[in-house]
Amino acid sequence: PYKNAQVMDTEDFRRIGRYTRRKIMEMGEAVYAGKLNASPYKNEKKTSCDYCPFQSVCGFDDRLEEDAYRQLNKESVQNILEEIRKQVD
Repeated sequence: PYKNAQVMDTEDFRRIGRYTRRKIMEMGEAVYAGKLNASPYKNEKKTSCDYCPFQSVCGFDDRLEEDAYRQLNKESVQNILEEIRKQVD
């Protein structure tokens, strides 16, 4: 039933786990240090602000020069895995 499904090998799956743990640690350290800057994304159709329950208090305003959306671009799974491999290995 999954003849054309992409399957990730075990080592890449472990790399993603290590990468995710590292990112969670980095984010936790940033929060602990008081670095809570709004940094929403924007893709072709939506922004993360469209779903955010904190719009009324975050202070992000894309009309201000110091506030800008991060652009999210579509990447292939292979490119993402290659970047994770570089960072984790």
